[in-house]
Amino acid sequence: MVETSWHQPIVNEWQVIPRFRYYTQYEADFYSAIFDGASMGKHYSSDYRLAGFGTLGGGIKLSKNFVMRGLVKDIKLQAAFDYFDRKASYQLGGNDSGSFEDYSFYMITASINVKF
Repeated sequence: MVETSWHQPIVNEWQVIPRFRYYTQYEADFYSAIFDGASMGKHYSSDYRLAGFGTLGGGIKLSKNFVMRGLVKDIKLQAAFDYFDRKASYQLGGNDSGSFEDYSFYMITASINVKF
């Protein structure tokens, strides 16, 4: 996995954080999408998360930290938008024979973290 992000301060101590991520994994030795009778009795899995694949992702996050006094020490606000694309062909070494459907998705998140 390779992930990079850039924390860029903007007005009033807000930060904008663009980021990029690449992930790759090889198929597990005990993974198979389809089993025949010969493989029975051994330990195998058809869990698609064990297949060989790669993902490309990127997004942008907006963040602001508020330093407080008293019982609450710190409040952090964050909002993010991310996009991920998962394909067998993104696997390091180029696995074009994926045993599952390629897919992509968008994710929007928001959080409030309070430190006491």
